[in-house]
Formats: sequence, C-alpha cells, structure tokens
Amino acid sequence: IIKALGGRRAQVMRLFLLSAAIYGLLGTLLGLGLGALGGWFLLRFVGRLGNVVVPFRLASRGVLLGVVVGAGVSLLAGSLPALIGARTPVRQALQGYGITASYQRSRLGAWLGRRLALSPTVAMAFHNLGRRRGRALVTVAAIALAAAAFLATQSTRASVDSAIAEAFATYGADAWVWFGQPVGTEFARTLETVPGVKAAEAWALANAWADGQPVRLWGLPADTRLYQPRLQEGRWFLPQEPDTAVVSAELAQALDLHLGDWLDVETAGNARRFRVVGVAVDNSILLGSTMAGKVFAPRSVVSRMLSRQGVADLFAVGLTDHAPSHVDRAITDIEERFRPLRPGTQAVTAPRCTRAVSTSTTGSACGARATGPPPERAGRPLRLRLPCVAATGFPVQTGSLPSPPRAFFSPNSALNSGHHNALHERTLG
Repeated sequence: IIKALGGRRAQVMRLFLLSAAIYGLLGTLLGLGLGALGGWFLLRFVGRLGNVVVPFRLASRGVLLGVVVGAGVSLLAGSLPALIGARTPVRQALQGYGITASYQRSRLGAWLGRRLALSPTVAMAFHNLGRRRGRALVTVAAIALAAAAFLATQSTRASVDSAIAEAFATYGADAWVWFGQPVGTEFARTLETVPGVKAAEAWALANAWADGQPVRLWGLPADTRLYQPRLQEGRWFLPQEPDTAVVSAELAQALDLHLGDWLDVETAGNARRFRVVGVAVDNSILLGSTMAGKVFAPRSVVSRMLSRQGVADLFAVGLTDHAPSHVDRAITDIEERFRPLRPGTQAVTAPRCTRAVSTSTTGSACGARATGPPPERAGRPLRLRLPCVAATGFPVQTGSLPSPPRAFFSPNSALNSGHHNALHERTLG
C-alpha cells in the first residue's frame, strides 16, 4: 500500500523494522518482569534446598542481556523480511495479496496516533499489531520467555555469588592451619612471624546442642580480627564476658531468641548457659546441613567445654596479600617451617573438600594440602579431622555430633537414634 501511494523503499523498511521493534519492546518488558519474578522463585527454591536464605539481587547484566535478546534479536529477525518487502515491486505485491476490505484499524494505534501525534509510518506499525492478534501474541510470548530466562538465571547467579562474597567478607582468613601435634593457643604469635602473615588466631570448632537443636559452636577471640560479624542486632561479646554469646540469625529465628535471652549449649558432655548479646547474619551453612545455626562464644570458654584448655585445634591465618599465588607461597612456607608438627593447611582461595586421612597419609584425596594427620585424642570423638571446604573454602568439622542431654531427647528425632550420630557433611561453617 505504501508503495502504491508513492512511498519510498526506506519507508517500507522502516515500517517493517518499527513493527519488529514494537514486538521486541513489548516482549522485553514482559520478559523482564517475568524474569525477575522467576529468579526470585528460583532463588527461594535453591535456598530451601540449602537451608539458607539468600537475598535476591536483580542482575544488571541479566537486564542488559534481556534487552539485547528481546529488542536486538527482534530487529535482526525483522531485517530480512524488511529487505524483501522493500524490494518487492508494487505489481507483484498486489498480485500476491490483492486489496481487500478486511483491514481493521487497531484501536491502540489510533489512540496512540491521536495522543502522541505519531508519524503515519509509526502509527501504521502500531496498527499492524491488531491485524493478526494471535501471531502478535505468539511473537511477544516467545521474546518474553527468552528475556525472562536470561534475567532469571543471571539474577539467581548474581544473588548466590553476592552471598558467597559476603561470606568471604565475614571470614577474613586466607588460610586454615592445623597440626598433628598438640600446640598451644599462643602458637598464633609464632605463625605471625612467617613472612606474609598479617594475623593468626586460634579458633575452636565443635558440634553442639543448643536448647535441643544441633548447632555449630565456634570459639573465637573477643577481639578477633579475622571474623567481621555482620550484626543484625545487638553487639559482639567482650573479653570480660565469659557467659555471653552471639547467635546466627537462622538460629535466633528457629529458637525464637532475643537479646538478653539465655541459651543452654551442650558439647562433649559439658553444658553451659550463655546470655545472647547479639544476632549475626552468617549464611555459611549451606547444602545438606542439619545444623540449625551457629553459636559464637569466647574461645577460652569453648575450649574449657571441650576439655582442651590452652590447646588449639585450628588457626585462622590472614595474609598481607590475598592473591592465590601469595597464599600458596605462604602456605608452603608454613608447611616447611613447622614440618615436625605435621601441619595441615587449606587455602581459602582454593575451595575444595578434603577427606579424613590415616596417620600414614601425607596428602588428601581431593587436592587440599595436608602434610600430616589431623589432631586426634584417644577415647574421644574426633572433633576436627581435615577441614572440609565447599563453595567458599570455610572449614567444616567432620566428626561426631555429641549425644543430646536427656532433657533434649526426642524419640522422633533421627539425630538421637544412636549414642553418636556421625556427621560427614560437606557444608560450610
């Protein structure tokens, strides 16, 4: 029709491309909305699998890719029909389709033409949307699905990556070090003499029960430099407060804990009551974990509960340079310098999961550096074999969960089915 009325080839191409652009724009806008909603649902599903709440973050890269896929591909797909239509002679076009009275004016195009004073070519492009509504809906739906898929997957990935990055920011250690021979907590000062080591701290780690729920009990220095808590409320415990603790947000929710509440914690047959002074956001317990959350308490108190006063099972080591090559160099130096103590090491920058090894093993089966066996004590449940490190490289206790005290016993709980329930978890924290 345009050519029959004296229209130029450029006007015909512009009409085709404008129609394609409108399809792409509508499909992209719909797809971005569906993609954001789909990404949120997908992240909730992943969170339920991993027993962790991961905040949703809209990925700017996903939005950009959605726009490129929706609008760009539509224009690209419309280029060939536009070129063919522009080259088609008027006589051939009239012979192929003829002129009929079936053309219906689109109400949308007419309204936009009146309100926005659109050019005739642009108005005609909007009119074309209403000519074959079924085809238009299918086209818009296909574009929307493509844009939604890109945005949903990219947003889910960005949210998980951001959660992992926040976990890394919380744990400031670049490496974990443990020894096959008993060493004191003051050995951290010796580790700080190694070139490149900025800070070293003795930490205690154990499985425990808190008001009937299985938890991970962390013993940290009150003035720790290698754990930066992200407090949701309250504060960190002070050196002169041996009976205070900070709990993770998920544990506070599970047990309905509030600041000032008292929490009974039991491990290795010893129980202690702590007053909750803070709630921290720590999402580093992930896939497959049976733990309800974490309890952070003074290291000296946790060591006393484990009957390990003055003895360190795990050292967190922070370095001056966080580059993987520098971390590997510092780890090698630690291994060589303290070889008589049979050190085991794990770089946080190289996330892997090590297995427990026998006393004759000098390396792990899955790539982490372990030059000696983990510390064991005769007649005691193993509290720290080799630290397992999953997606973020944090140490995980592969040992035995102590039996709950009688007050915590529940015949319906699978956790209480034996004297010791062995945990072989490949989880974080």
